[in-house]
Amino acid sequence: MAVTISDRGRRTLRGLVVAVPALLLVVGLVVSQITLGKRRGEIESLLEARATVEEARPKVAEAKARKQQLTQRYGTKAPSLSGYLDQEARAEKLDVADHADRPEGRVGKRFSERHHVMHVRKAGMRPIAMFLERIAKSPYPLAVSRLLIAKRGSEPDSYDVEFGVSAYDRAETAEKKDKP
Repeated sequence: MAVTISDRGRRTLRGLVVAVPALLLVVGLVVSQITLGKRRGEIESLLEARATVEEARPKVAEAKARKQQLTQRYGTKAPSLSGYLDQEARAEKLDVADHADRPEGRVGKRFSERHHVMHVRKAGMRPIAMFLERIAKSPYPLAVSRLLIAKRGSEPDSYDVEFGVSAYDRAETAEKKDKP
């Protein structure tokens, strides 16, 4: 049984033979462009994320250094405040009238605070400032928590000062004490 196709059918068949592969080619190109577009978007977002991470590296390194510095500073327990402050005051030639320790207190869950108050009479402003700088630059976790400066009558550059200095020590928890 032989099938005969008319001229019109042959032209239609030839058109289909050419059109179907062309259509498939166009659909393939469209799908690949869509896929590539998505990938480009993903790559661009990854590159942006990488750039953000690269920009943040110095900040993260700086934060780690600050944290390590603070950890190291709080790792060293401050000595007896009365002796240490008396020694620092003598180094700046300040005349300590009296000093007293206050009761120890807790600051949050991790720290304890020791507070010391001392009075200095007839001191010049430069030695007072140098004493405060020594406390600020101390390797120990110290802070001036109270500072009262009163001018002495008619004497030039003469002041009475009350210093309140706090030392902060890292409190050991029961878990840390149990571990060897």
